[in-house]
Amino acid sequence: MSGLPQMCFDAALLWQPWRVLSRRVSSYQASEAVLPSWSWVGWAGDFSKAPSLSYTQKTESSFISDSESWRSAAGYMPEVNNAGQRSYCSWRTINTVEWSYSLTQFSTREKITNSPIISQQIHDYDGKSLPLGWSKFTTSEAGIEHLYYHKCDPSQPFQYPVPIQDENINPTPPISARYLHCSTFRSFLRTGVRFRSPASRTICVDLLVPDTSAWAGVLRLNHALEDATEGSDESFGETVELIEISAGSVEDRDAEKQSFEEWEKEICLRSRSSRKLYEFYNVLWISWKAGVAYRNALGRVEKHVWEGLNKERIDVVLG
Repeated sequence: MSGLPQMCFDAALLWQPWRVLSRRVSSYQASEAVLPSWSWVGWAGDFSKAPSLSYTQKTESSFISDSESWRSAAGYMPEVNNAGQRSYCSWRTINTVEWSYSLTQFSTREKITNSPIISQQIHDYDGKSLPLGWSKFTTSEAGIEHLYYHKCDPSQPFQYPVPIQDENINPTPPISARYLHCSTFRSFLRTGVRFRSPASRTICVDLLVPDTSAWAGVLRLNHALEDATEGSDESFGETVELIEISAGSVEDRDAEKQSFEEWEKEICLRSRSSRKLYEFYNVLWISWKAGVAYRNALGRVEKHVWEGLNKERIDVVLG
């Protein structure tokens, strides 16, 4: 749907830029263009990275389409570390918002349904409950108890069974939707000091609680303030409007830091939780035009901070 798979829609909305982006301009008439701000198709730029190389080793030719923003949707694929050992992605995206879409702002709305298998990440099946075509094998690999294989590719291991397209059924054609609709929570935070993202080649900005200036989270900027330099406090105190789009969690493991710019910040609670679990809400910084909200940037707010803020529930149309 407009470039994002419905099967893992909550996670797909978490796409992030690798470099500074600009809003894409259609060569068609404006009435024919379907380039929403909430999808990557509405932006021009680089969404890719080379995950196996250090920052200084990356070159233009080394970039491949393997964005870390999709990792929480791809937990079914075992990851391989530099030593060739299989590991797993602990990043989870948790549905908190019911989404629908429409082709025009006021046309009929259709519900978007995430796959429960992908969103719940069901890892352990007994032999009787396995979906058709799947087999289960016990493994002695560290951190991985079982692996699953599907008959269509017996060499490819999976963390858990996932929906497989029935070869006898025609796939659903892509949907070109301009608008998303939801009822969600809104709050306002202040921006803090900008810093160079360790997880991309973009500029990020800290989010602060307005009354106390306590650290709340972080935004990775799409295009706004892209000329800012690291450490700049030029925008300190700017108020930004944020809406909740999902919740998330990730284990305190070195393998996860590639996706989180706040990972090494002392004020980040990811290493101080008794459960060694960093929990947060995924938020969009939005701006409004003629009653429609548009994405400026995506970020995270620490779970307890977001839950303690003064929030209001609003109906949102995202364009």
